Amino acid sequence: MKKNILFGLMLLAFVAATQVLRAMNHADETEETPGEPQRILLIGDSMLDGLSRRFQDYADANGHYLRTVIWYGSTSKHWATTKELAWHISQEHPTFIIMSLGTNEIGYHDYKTRENYVRQIVKTFGDIPFIWIGPASHPRVKDGGMGAAIERVVGKERFFDCSNIKMARMKDGVHPTFQAHAMLVDKIAEWINRADSPYSFEFKKPTKHAVLRNYITYKPTYKGRK
Repeated sequence: MKKNILFGLMLLAFVAATQVLRAMNHADETEETPGEPQRILLIGDSMLDGLSRRFQDYADANGHYLRTVIWYGSTSKHWATTKELAWHISQEHPTFIIMSLGTNEIGYHDYKTRENYVRQIVKTFGDIPFIWIGPASHPRVKDGGMGAAIERVVGKERFFDCSNIKMARMKDGVHPTFQAHAMLVDKIAEWINRADSPYSFEFKKPTKHAVLRNYITYKPTYKGRK
């Protein structure tokens, strides 16, 4: 009788221990399992020359696919009045879009018109989640309000303002260095990962560099698809 009682107690202890271990393992899996892999479309102007390299690091480190499309010298008008954006969306089927645009429009002052261009771009995005990286400060031209115009349309939760971030520049004095752009992408990733972020995927900081690939470039003379 005593042996049966002892055996029963040992069996109960074993079952309880097994359940605790399973719960602990499940908790670990919950904490470490990343969100769903994303198909990211990184698109915009020449600022992507520097940004894309670090975004590729993040994509590889987190299991995401990244397609980069750079249209040198492009403005919101280029992307809003052609079918270029819609074509790339139809080809890539992105689940997330990162737009970097506005630097070439800092010296303009027709921001009501440019707000309409931004609205058309957002309309083309449809229901695809996105963020918009605003223009960096220009050493020779004062921003008359392009960044603010973009933010008014896309909303504060989707707009990353980098106009007040100090960055080392290349010899042209306009484009940040690759190191500065890498620092900027780290800040953007922290912003994406913020506690109240509406995005469910992870952008953990990479521990190594990746090879930039899957990118397309267009010259400033390119007219875009009609």
